[in-house]
Amino acid sequence: MPAAVSLSPQEWQELENAFDAVADLPDAQREQRLTAQLQERPDLLQHALGWSRSLDQADDFLEPPAQAADKPYTLARDQQIDDWQILEPLAHGGTSEVYLVSRNSEDFQQHGALKLLRNGSLGKQFKRERQLLNRLSHPNIAHFLDGCTTASGHAYTVVEYVPGLSLSEACHQQDLSLTQRLQLFLKICDAVRHAHAQLIVHRDLKPGNVRISVDGEPKLLDFGIGRLLDNPDDLETTQVLFTPSYAAPEQIEQSPVSVATDIYGLGGVLHFMLCHRAPWGLDKASLPVAIERILDDEPPNLLSGLAGEQAPFSRRLLQGDLNHIVQKAMARDPAQRYPSVDALAGDIQAFLDYRPIQASGHTFGQRAWRFLRRNPWQSATGFTLLSALIAGLALSQFQTQQIAAERDAALRSAERAHAVRSSLFQLLHASQSDDQALTGSDLFENSISDIRKVYADDPGTAAQMLAGFGQLYFINNDYTRAEPLLREALALADDSAVGSWPMPEARIDLAQTLFRTGNYAEAASFLEQALSVMQQDPMRWRHDLIDSASLKAQLLRNEGNIEQAIAVLRTGLDQQLELAGENSTVTAILATNLATNYLYAGQLEQAQQAFQQAWDYWTLTQQTESPDALNLLNNWGLAALRDGDLNTAQTRLNQAHELRTKLFGPSAALAALKKNLGEAYWHLGDHSAALQLMSEAESMTVEFVGAASPLHIGISSYLADLYLEIGRADDASQVLQRCCRDMTAPYSLLQVRAHAVALSTDALVQRQPASDDAFTRTLAMITDSGQTADLVRAFVQEKWAQAQLGDTTALEHLAASVALRRQAQGPDHWQTLAAQLKWAQALALNNRRTQARELADAAVLAARRRYGENSAAVAALESQKPRF
Repeated sequence: MPAAVSLSPQEWQELENAFDAVADLPDAQREQRLTAQLQERPDLLQHALGWSRSLDQADDFLEPPAQAADKPYTLARDQQIDDWQILEPLAHGGTSEVYLVSRNSEDFQQHGALKLLRNGSLGKQFKRERQLLNRLSHPNIAHFLDGCTTASGHAYTVVEYVPGLSLSEACHQQDLSLTQRLQLFLKICDAVRHAHAQLIVHRDLKPGNVRISVDGEPKLLDFGIGRLLDNPDDLETTQVLFTPSYAAPEQIEQSPVSVATDIYGLGGVLHFMLCHRAPWGLDKASLPVAIERILDDEPPNLLSGLAGEQAPFSRRLLQGDLNHIVQKAMARDPAQRYPSVDALAGDIQAFLDYRPIQASGHTFGQRAWRFLRRNPWQSATGFTLLSALIAGLALSQFQTQQIAAERDAALRSAERAHAVRSSLFQLLHASQSDDQALTGSDLFENSISDIRKVYADDPGTAAQMLAGFGQLYFINNDYTRAEPLLREALALADDSAVGSWPMPEARIDLAQTLFRTGNYAEAASFLEQALSVMQQDPMRWRHDLIDSASLKAQLLRNEGNIEQAIAVLRTGLDQQLELAGENSTVTAILATNLATNYLYAGQLEQAQQAFQQAWDYWTLTQQTESPDALNLLNNWGLAALRDGDLNTAQTRLNQAHELRTKLFGPSAALAALKKNLGEAYWHLGDHSAALQLMSEAESMTVEFVGAASPLHIGISSYLADLYLEIGRADDASQVLQRCCRDMTAPYSLLQVRAHAVALSTDALVQRQPASDDAFTRTLAMITDSGQTADLVRAFVQEKWAQAQLGDTTALEHLAASVALRRQAQGPDHWQTLAAQLKWAQALALNNRRTQARELADAAVLAARRRYGENSAAVAALESQKPRF
């Protein structure tokens, strides 16, 4: 391994230029070309040849082997796995095997591709893949058929078998025209768009994960490392299973993934389809070179992809719009890529239609200094090329656009960075010293084993390095591996009297791991241990103490101590403001967490004020169109809606609606947001806008989660209730027919609500009062206790009254509704007052006008006192006041 060298900038540039020119050539040609180029500079030639040979010897760390012929298949032909018979093996990879299988019955025979996981420790990953596939239904995505665990404990998934060719084979063998390839690519885009609409990011888009069926249709495969965007606790594999040539920079950096990650992968797939070559040409590249190129090079150029290849198309055809499209899709910065798959597909369609595209050509500046200049990675002291990975460990969960003070906090300890560097160096060493190709998980385990052996007599160093790997597993949400490793590191540290570093941070990582796996008591214990150490030197650990506020608040809220949780967050926010100011992502997130806790506590006025403050911070950080800001707007709108601040609810929910549409497009989450926004318009008296939004929400929910889903049942009950209010009972009945006629016990609160609406609808359509027995049974369905259950009981009483068609018995049900709402929401809450006005209307219809007038006047007066004379809530309530 060559030693680190000291060269002048001119020598570095000369060496860089020489190495760049040959980096992708075969081994022998590369050395011959280097010798020819540097024959008059033997000193530089020595270094160049050394690095070249290192490049040859390094394994491809990021991608597991495509085949493992030395390992036998686990399953035999004709073996039965549950309902599936093994017909023949299809593929053999680093962690799994794939078989052609069939399922036979009296009525049909079905073939599938069974993917068997050899490593039982990755069962959660396989379970997640089955969960993701279950959410997907698209003609260009291989359908999920089955999944379970064998008698020997191996997890398996069965998906639709797609006879035909891989995308790579189809491009090489079928002589597809440019138009055919682009039309094929558009179908792949549509499959990815569908996944995104389900809030699923694939994260491993590449030609090998696309099959072309015998009838020419593409099928997207392998959601094994996919992730749910709407679930922050979604488990991520700790194996580095993505393919380097198609991996986005944020995946390498361990930064959060998004739809932009898949857009990058689609750009790589398009590059291959047009050039018959992967974007980066990393087949022979070592880990450092691979990371260097992905992180620092300009986006791949189609024209450079044609070099030395039998390309299917001419340079003239690829040098304009198509090149710009690929480069925009694969931009280094996710914000510079296409904002959605639809936008990328739109430019492809524009090219096919001879219309202008949205992507513009890049103005290329001087290229960044590359691997020879910046990263003499062969020496331990020069291991800085992995700084992006190290930063991924040290950064907090918020890790976006930190100001200088937060960057200092993220890298607050040179010792901590050294431990992580040492752990990663062990990992790289394992990847280059083993003759067999290894998966990322193998490399981690081998490195950890080596640390235990090498540092058996130095437990302090071993503790630091094992903690580094524990933090790696924690960052990747692999809590099963993180927990024992962090426990081992802490035990070694305690035995060796290593002192307070890095154990406070490791204890916090372990506390967070335990919290996320449901071990709340022990999580609290480790957090307190960490805090007791850090509080002895609060200036040194001030950033960690502030960062711990969110976990402390979560633990307190879980224990039912919501007021203490709020106090912790308020203190943390005050300290963060003093330390970093308002223009800080950490500040914004702490403020958002505080506002959300106010919402959970039912302190709606304080919640709204806190949401406004958090929004101001997001505005300062210029992140008002981020997913964090989207969640803030949605929660803010809900808080305002519950508080009766209908104008604010409409404004913030409108903003959230526009932002979610822009970021993610149609989805179940957008449908829920449309329902909330429609409810705001409804209470403001704009029934037309409310009806449009709720109708869109109802149809969108059917498309994305199905007619029998709880979300569709809930949205349908609101839409049907709106139809009842505007006198369209027949339309309400049609809505309910699509979702609510086949509900079975046990009933959720949403189903109870829908059941009550259905009974009232039937009564109005048939013009026959509903039976008391039916509503009594409906109330008996509610087995929950608490405020939410009481509000559903109140709603059932209101629908019971509506179903009496003006009979005097309706009065007792309306009185019961008001009593329940007063208890659950308070006597002057706007929904309590709205229920009181319905009671007054019914009294007036039954000629009890004096009592009706008293109730109505009291309701409006209470609303004016609480919400103000000119508030939207008062205007909405006054419109419901009976006329005498």
